[in-house]
Amino acid sequence: MKVVQVHGSKPAREPGVSAIEELTMKSYCYSPYYKYNGPSLDNPLREELTAEEVQRRLELFPQELPHYFADLNADIQVRKSENNERDYVVCISVAASQSECDEQVKRCLNSLDLFADKV
Repeated sequence: MKVVQVHGSKPAREPGVSAIEELTMKSYCYSPYYKYNGPSLDNPLREELTAEEVQRRLELFPQELPHYFADLNADIQVRKSENNERDYVVCISVAASQSECDEQVKRCLNSLDLFADKV
């Protein structure tokens, strides 16, 4: 699995992924962001992040994702966002259901104290 930055609209096939696997793979896209909404039951000691820390964690998100998809042979691509509010969109092509993909993305987001919108 690899993380690729793309500027075009059609991703290239990852080496080692057959055409049949590519046909069964689905693509799910996420736009990460940070939002401080105070402490929670899950994280009662949560504190607001500095702007620098937010930027660092947003940069880490696509780099950390491969660890969460290691067993799923996923292709993870970072694309420039068309929405001016966010820098990028992460698209994951994987032969897994959306709920399985969402769960792995959620685990990664939680580890970085981030949120994401499905695109």
